[in-house]
Amino acid sequence: MTGDGQDVACWKDKSANFNDMVQTTGASVPIYVAAGTTVNFDGTDDFMDAVSDNGIPYGASARSVFASTRSLLTSGYRMYFAYGESDNLDGNSNTMGQSGTTCWYDGQGLSYRLNSTSCVTTSQHLTSMIYDGTTGYLYQDGSQVDTNTFTLDTTVGVVRLGNQNRAVSEYWDGDISEILLYDADLTPTEQQKVEGYLACKWGTQGALPGGHPYATYCP
Repeated sequence: MTGDGQDVACWKDKSANFNDMVQTTGASVPIYVAAGTTVNFDGTDDFMDAVSDNGIPYGASARSVFASTRSLLTSGYRMYFAYGESDNLDGNSNTMGQSGTTCWYDGQGLSYRLNSTSCVTTSQHLTSMIYDGTTGYLYQDGSQVDTNTFTLDTTVGVVRLGNQNRAVSEYWDGDISEILLYDADLTPTEQQKVEGYLACKWGTQGALPGGHPYATYCP
């Protein structure tokens, strides 16, 4: 059991893929925040890399990503989850975070981007990204905020929490509570169930839209 303010050098993957996230450099280790049972990244040099990439969706394969996070800043490029190659070629990455107050998914390059302005605050939020192989959909707290058509070509590379997967300093300044990655484009019913689970668990149920099936009760 990790105590409040203590280092989180290993974050266990609860799936059967054993993609644990680790950090062995002391200055770059995030800390545990007991009040929110979450992990805080300092926005300066904290990040964690996965020990393996078992089951990670690459190429143009479908995927669904769900993240419950809280940003402490509403300025700059700050990424909480990224994977793929680090050579900066269009379509070969998979990155989620923010650009100022704009929530952000980037497959690397303008043509592979999903975003919406004024959706990042210093409150806890739930972000969902669904990609079916040709079209991406971005949701904030259960409401769709953007869509775009593109063909990803995500290549094998580092899987990271707290910064870009490239050699740039876009460190996340805030909390990461939970990230779920599926190697499929979930159906609307499946998507809403995952959103309901995360919203109930991390205190954002009240932000779900009224028409969401889990706006008033938990799955």
